[in-house]
Amino acid sequence: MRVISWNIEHMNSWFVPNNAPNSPALRASFPGRGFGGGQIDDVPALAQRVANVLSRLDPDVICIQEGAGEEEVALFLNQFLPIANGRTWSVFGGAGGAQKLIVAARTDRDVTSIAIATDNTEMTTKLDEAYEADTDGDAVLETDTRFARVPLVIDLVAHEQNIRLINCHLKSKFVRNGEDLFNGTQAEKLEFFRAALVNRRRISAEAFRIRTYLDEIFDGSPDRLILLAGDLNDGPGFEFFERRYLTHSVVDLVFGSVLLPEGQLAHPLIHPGQPLPASAFFDDFVEGIQNKPLLLDHIGLSPELSKWLDSARVADAEFDVEVRLGAQQEREKLPSDHRPILAVLTPPT
Repeated sequence: MRVISWNIEHMNSWFVPNNAPNSPALRASFPGRGFGGGQIDDVPALAQRVANVLSRLDPDVICIQEGAGEEEVALFLNQFLPIANGRTWSVFGGAGGAQKLIVAARTDRDVTSIAIATDNTEMTTKLDEAYEADTDGDAVLETDTRFARVPLVIDLVAHEQNIRLINCHLKSKFVRNGEDLFNGTQAEKLEFFRAALVNRRRISAEAFRIRTYLDEIFDGSPDRLILLAGDLNDGPGFEFFERRYLTHSVVDLVFGSVLLPEGQLAHPLIHPGQPLPASAFFDDFVEGIQNKPLLLDHIGLSPELSKWLDSARVADAEFDVEVRLGAQQEREKLPSDHRPILAVLTPPT
């Protein structure tokens, strides 16, 4: 089974509004605005380049972050990545509004059954409920904390084995006008730091909630096949705020404790003695690093599912072929501001 996780930057901006008479349909162009992202002069051409990347990776399952609606993603996949003999992609959508979580699967190969997960214990549906967390650092627990985007939990059957897939996109670290505030007066800089810390505490709280959910699963079924994928908005190591304020790594919360190895997720992109891969490159104005390489996109495998691992990598070669640095619009230079990651899984014989 070939699994891809990819944050496809503002995919929703490719499509006409839901209330348009021809919806779902691709726009010819996108003017660019606010939360919708930058200007796109030729939407079908950009969609084709994204499809080219996916086609070269030949996925069975795609976990998308910043996706469009289910009908729109199905339209894209069936038009640009058609399956032979009249078969179609099976597409499931979750939370996220204009940045929707999506899981899509081919219906003609290894995945024989796929559905949104339900649990008799209700632990999956409870992910959508409010929980307690002190996200502003005032020592008072907020009782209405919720995921910015509730993880999309999918049950599927692959190679006749039941697998639970959790597609995540944790809250953004973005602070509006952050660089101007950071470089402004002392009061403005302090305002930026406070906003940045609230965001990171929110991300940390979401990571802990996911870890709690995973622990609940493993407590009941320690041999469960679990695949976690998505944009966790954090990478290996400790960035500025984690070193000085949080004093912990958000990613480490999700992947589990060395003291409870039976619940730890394996990270197939991390190899001892090898350089850390990067799935995104962003300027870090706090630490003064231009085009900083970051591994924000992850795949985690439960102990039993890690035995299936054939290979995993950031899909640099497939992505780089579709880069157009000479494009007039910034959004059209790259297929996305994140690179896809691929894991190939085969059950041991």
